[in-house]
Amino acid sequence: HARSRDPERRLKIGYVSPDFRTHVLSYFIAPLLGGYDRERFHVTCYANVHREDAITARLRPLADFLSDAMFHHLQTANAPVRHGVHSNTSFAMIHALRYATTVGDHDFMALIGTKARQWFGADKNYSLAYDFSGEDFLSPALTEALLMSIVLPQDEFLAWFDAFLPELSAGDFKHLSPALVTNENDAKQVHNHGLNLSRAWCMRGLMHVLTIGEPRWKKFGVLSGDHLRAAEAAITGGEYVSTHWLISFALLAETEWHT
Repeated sequence: HARSRDPERRLKIGYVSPDFRTHVLSYFIAPLLGGYDRERFHVTCYANVHREDAITARLRPLADFLSDAMFHHLQTANAPVRHGVHSNTSFAMIHALRYATTVGDHDFMALIGTKARQWFGADKNYSLAYDFSGEDFLSPALTEALLMSIVLPQDEFLAWFDAFLPELSAGDFKHLSPALVTNENDAKQVHNHGLNLSRAWCMRGLMHVLTIGEPRWKKFGVLSGDHLRAAEAAITGGEYVSTHWLISFALLAETEWHT
């Protein structure tokens, strides 16, 4: 969007925190927020809190805008982020939905389901040949499929999945071989260890909604093990560029929380 070049414009400052509530951070942030000259600064606070409390109410007048970051983003975003790294929207929505389900936030659950259908419901004929990138730690296709397996009824999901990845329906899994890492010191290339682990997580999750014994169910069972074994040596025995974060993906690969 166009930026104002007026040197007298109000500068926009944003804060993101799950602790705009009864928390020690709030006692430090309140004086900071209250110290801004509101004629010169526009202050936005994104509060990842499930329920506002008295402290949240006290902080609200100190900012021009205070909202739940993820909820607000989903309400206002025009399109998802589809690549296989940090800001992948499907990945964020899966974890947000787990949170919303755990705490019983039905409005958030409904919003995630609505946006998932809006953004991904018409996707079809995705080719896994174009799904792999040399620095990805997520499979855009499998992460999207896992999200849709959670938000759609099983029958509806199975029809969507057939149309989305027809090569798998046809028994073609050649593009789901574990990724290889040849330089453990390359901070980008080692992302593919994470890709192997997150693929295993996705395939295990998808097995929950596939018919037991069908070809994809069987193949995902084998491939998820292959992907885990391809990455396991790097989880604790690799270089720092991978070990400092891979353990979280190893735990993710063992997380099968939805049915």
